[in-house]
Amino acid sequence: MTRPRGSTGASDDSTGAAREQELGSMYDYLAKIILLGPSGTGKSCLLHRFVKNEWRVLSSQTIGVEFASKIIKVGTGVRRKRIKLQLWDTAGTERFRSVSRSYYRGAAGAILVYDITSHASFRNIQPFLNDARALASPNLSLMLVGNKLDLASESLIDTSLPPPTPSSVGSTSTIMAGGASSLSISTTSTTGTVTGRDYGGSINAGTQQRATIAPEGREISTSEATRWASTAGIPVVTEVSALNGEGVDEVFARLARMILTKIELGDIDPDDPMSGIQYGDCGGYTASDGGSIKSSMTGATVDENINGLRRRKRGRNRNQNWGLREWEEVFTLSGHVTTFPRRPSCYVTALNEDFLPLDNKPLEMLNPTTTKIIEDNPIGSGLDAFRALVISTCRRRGISPDAIAQLGQKDLRHISLNLLVGLQNLPAASLIPSQAGRGALEADLLRLLSAVTTNYFEFDQIKPLIRATIDESPDGLIWDLVSAAAVESTTPPRATTSWSQNTSGIINSSEFRRDVDRILQVELGPLYVGIPFFYEAFFGGIPNLKTTSEVVFQKCQEGENPLFDNTGWTGWPNGAKEGDVLAWFNGLIPKLEAAASDHIPNRRKLLAQPKTPLRGSTGKRSMDIGFVDSNITHELEQKSRYRWLHILVAGELKSNPAADIPSLAQIDLATYVREVLTAQVARRFALGFTLCGSLMRLWEFDRLGGIGSNQFDINTKDGGLQFVGTILGFLQMDEVKLGFDPTIITSSNGERYIKINRHGQTERLIIDEDIKRAPCIAGRATTCWRAHHEGDPQTPLVIKDSWQYIDREEEGEMLQEATRKGVVNVARYYHHETIRVNGADDDIQSNRHGLDVTKATNYRTGRSALATDASASGASRKLRSHSRGTKRTHSEADATLPPSKRAKPIFTASSRKALLSALEMCIEGHRSLLQAGFLHRDISINNLLINEDKKNPSQEAFLVDLDLAIRESRKGPSGAKRKTGTRAFMATGALLGDQHSFMHDLESFFWVLFWICIHYNGPDDSRIVQRFEKWNYADTEELAELKKGLVSTEQDFIKTTQEYFTQHYRPLIPWVNRLRKVVFPSGRRWEKEDDGLYLQMQDILREARNDTAIIRSRD
Repeated sequence: MTRPRGSTGASDDSTGAAREQELGSMYDYLAKIILLGPSGTGKSCLLHRFVKNEWRVLSSQTIGVEFASKIIKVGTGVRRKRIKLQLWDTAGTERFRSVSRSYYRGAAGAILVYDITSHASFRNIQPFLNDARALASPNLSLMLVGNKLDLASESLIDTSLPPPTPSSVGSTSTIMAGGASSLSISTTSTTGTVTGRDYGGSINAGTQQRATIAPEGREISTSEATRWASTAGIPVVTEVSALNGEGVDEVFARLARMILTKIELGDIDPDDPMSGIQYGDCGGYTASDGGSIKSSMTGATVDENINGLRRRKRGRNRNQNWGLREWEEVFTLSGHVTTFPRRPSCYVTALNEDFLPLDNKPLEMLNPTTTKIIEDNPIGSGLDAFRALVISTCRRRGISPDAIAQLGQKDLRHISLNLLVGLQNLPAASLIPSQAGRGALEADLLRLLSAVTTNYFEFDQIKPLIRATIDESPDGLIWDLVSAAAVESTTPPRATTSWSQNTSGIINSSEFRRDVDRILQVELGPLYVGIPFFYEAFFGGIPNLKTTSEVVFQKCQEGENPLFDNTGWTGWPNGAKEGDVLAWFNGLIPKLEAAASDHIPNRRKLLAQPKTPLRGSTGKRSMDIGFVDSNITHELEQKSRYRWLHILVAGELKSNPAADIPSLAQIDLATYVREVLTAQVARRFALGFTLCGSLMRLWEFDRLGGIGSNQFDINTKDGGLQFVGTILGFLQMDEVKLGFDPTIITSSNGERYIKINRHGQTERLIIDEDIKRAPCIAGRATTCWRAHHEGDPQTPLVIKDSWQYIDREEEGEMLQEATRKGVVNVARYYHHETIRVNGADDDIQSNRHGLDVTKATNYRTGRSALATDASASGASRKLRSHSRGTKRTHSEADATLPPSKRAKPIFTASSRKALLSALEMCIEGHRSLLQAGFLHRDISINNLLINEDKKNPSQEAFLVDLDLAIRESRKGPSGAKRKTGTRAFMATGALLGDQHSFMHDLESFFWVLFWICIHYNGPDDSRIVQRFEKWNYADTEELAELKKGLVSTEQDFIKTTQEYFTQHYRPLIPWVNRLRKVVFPSGRRWEKEDDGLYLQMQDILREARNDTAIIRSRD
């Protein structure tokens, strides 16, 4: 039987291939998978079929390991994820098993391969299984795979042979030969057909063999394999053919599904370095079905998703044999005969200039304890195999080992992986403390191993370690360089163009959960859980709560029919279904209140109406359970009267105890909290809880994200007491402890006001009306109120509250300077100050009562940009002119400015002429601001205000919100660390990450007008347009392409405006098109700055508002 081979042709479209490679590299999780089994069972062919979808005619015996990877999509609907399978094909020959076993560590999945035509291969799989279970992840997912199904046309099981059940004898092989001072590895390279069938023996290393080495006919029946797998605890058994591909893809897909399920159920924690799973870098490249963006299978690469693995064709004919030895050379332990004599370890030789010089001493980070560990656990000959590999690699490339800087990325990756595995297997690795996080250096090496296989790894950070190891530098220096490389690899990049989506930027949208949840998860970043002393921090200050809880819980355990016994809460429903748990809550809460009636005030009530949407949100949202003020009556016929404004504590119920993960209970609770914080403008943070089965966790959400307590079981005695304390705490804690802002005061007559200290005098500002509240959890959370000075109601003010990044210049100071310089058509400065609560700056650290997220059970260094300020020590609110906000390091500033009492967002303009006039004046304001030295960078429909109150002397239109503004002359990065603006109005260049220019802001003015014409049919009539609603959720690069395509051709642009402009704004079509022509010359985005664009745009707007056709048209 012949085994045909598929084509390896690559696409001729280099641009498309590059784009596809970029898209294909995004993934949600990275999973380490190992292929195990005796030599000759077809593991390499199986891997080759899966990765390249080709048959490999000649297959060299694996020495050590081979490596490849591929991204696949797993799951359906909201569960669909992109998983990058990091595939390690291990040697099956006994003499190389000790090498390959070192690669088992941290594997999340294992495919145990045998040959269905060979008794011997099946008998010898037990040692591989033993090693995998001993060395891989504790939650290892296993599959038993019989290969060569294409040869099973007949059953040739010989019943005279001994039973083929695998032996239980473990493996004891080694590759070491020679004494402590040398290593010898011998290979013989021959070509031909191997005819031997003894899978328990050995074949010369490096021998090329025909993949088919057995006569046709099955020797192992499916039932026999299934029986053995059952006794061995392997849940999945299947048969495949690497020759024709039958069943191959399903093997890897099913294994990935098994792993994903364990992640979702909480059995696998990607933050655990030994789990074999890591979070990916998926940032918005999503296929239409939400799944993987499939990488090309036609390119001539070993791994389409890793730079440096692209195979050089060198004019090779597409029909030639792919690879031969080439694929193995990518990540295979070298098999050349080499004897490496040890050299004295006190020298460091001269280094190539590409490798930084090293001192012959450990760096200062090695403390006495670490030094003692290193002395007691010397490296000795443990890295001799690596040095042998380097010499053989350099010899193969025709260079000296002193010139390894000349090696290409493929060779550097090859030797780096071998070095890191060698280091990982040294005793000291599991004892030296990590410098990059918690635990031992062993965990850092695992992360570094994964980093080396990515596109983004910079080999410069590991070159000093390679050089020092080759030169046999002192052990202390080598371990120090390991720590340094690990720290660098786990430090988050500080790219200024990374985009962090935020739900506050969603405009004119139905806000369906499927859309909002994805952005909300990005906004929140990591939700840190298991933070010590959480309960004490938020509940410990409640008067008498500890004593009351103990008394009430004791009462619950008394009497003939106690509420709580040694099995837990006696009424707890089996299966913990939502409706049953709600009924249990409704029955229990009054009893707890009654038991505590002498100790707590009657302030709160339970709200349980999970099927009824609460009012006050854009999308329909209901909440499982929560607490509201007791003065709100729960009347069955008036359920809909409850609003998000009423919710004091939000709760989420799940029947499955494993549902307490970010993609299930936690995002559901966060969705509720977003509505609470949006509806309640005086809320700084919010408390909540999840109850998954009987496992409860307490939560706090603020402007940095969310943190959670340790999980506790309410049906245990300790957990039951904490549950009682939690419920009683929620029932009685005051508003400040619930997260309300004590600086917003409500008088006895219901009037709201704040106090500021201006020029040394206390002033009272009366709040007249809420203007806007940014609908988000994490972020600036800008809130604006219309207000006036006490005693001067005729002078209108605007108060703006927002959290700010501490590394950014304060908006109040910029606005103060702009006002002093006479800037026109921009909100004028009145005052700003840092908001203080209880005598201290109001910051996230104080909101969190000093809790430290670095102590969270799932904390890991570099997990997100926010992790660099994990303790939130710098976050504070600032009270500023026209706003009261909070920085990302949160210093609160509040400022008031004197726009009109009727100043409103520009989309509320009463007429087309008023809209055009306001837009013209705002453009003039932007130019005036730029001339004063400030670039706005956030032109949007909410930051352009119009004043149509003719009795008020304030400006008719003006710009607000300098939160994202920078000094135009500054050469350095902004400090915002991300693309800036509201995505629907961002310029195409800004979306693509270009350095922000005033030209981008002018383009944003165009998009503001375009958006208003589509979504508003006059001042009081807005709508949602599905085609443009997607702009809220599209990836920035995708949105840039959408916008470029929209304006590139006049005919297509006119057609779009005629189809989507509302009746009210249809007369503006020719004028909007004229703006398009000057903003996008020749239908393309600008290539050089031109401040003449200001006047061009203003002239067009001026002509338009004077156009008799527009004036005559009925407004």
